[in-house]
Amino acid sequence: MNSLDFFEKYYGQKGTQYFSASLISFFESTIRHRLSFDCEILEIGAGSYSLFEEIKDFKAHVRAIDFSKKAIKKAPKSAVHYELADVTISTFFPDDHYDFVFDAHCVNCLTSKEERQKAFENIYRALKVNALLACELMVRPSHGPSVQIPFKVVQTALEWEQEFISNGFKIVYFMIVKESHFGAMVEGREVNCDVL
Repeated sequence: MNSLDFFEKYYGQKGTQYFSASLISFFESTIRHRLSFDCEILEIGAGSYSLFEEIKDFKAHVRAIDFSKKAIKKAPKSAVHYELADVTISTFFPDDHYDFVFDAHCVNCLTSKEERQKAFENIYRALKVNALLACELMVRPSHGPSVQIPFKVVQTALEWEQEFISNGFKIVYFMIVKESHFGAMVEGREVNCDVL
């Protein structure tokens, strides 16, 4: 897995976390109407601030996990239940429990295929039948050079698609948002990925 030390340092220094309007819009337009009023939601790699802090008039039971103690300590006191947990450890995940699992770049932080496979197995087992998993992922741009970002795995859209399918998931909705990019500074230069 990604370096816990890196994320402890990151959340030790980081100020307020927020979600992009595009993620909130995606949830509202594409996911919300598919969920029941009292559904069970798991957000993986939530950091110190869950997307569901921004979703209004939605009374689901939300559990937001992260493996960084500093992130969980900084999380707001709210209706969202923040918990220290590692998505690759199977003992955390109850079978057939969640209606929806949300990931905003947690899977990108699992740099080995074996760790991603453990996470996918845990998520798949924890989802109810016909439940949903939504991920926002960094993908290599369709044009241009390969992208390398420390502590992240950045694959092509096809490689992500094949990895999800090989772990038992059925893809219902798949799009690359060309007007949305994920940028990072790597060795003094800006690197941009497309967003899937």
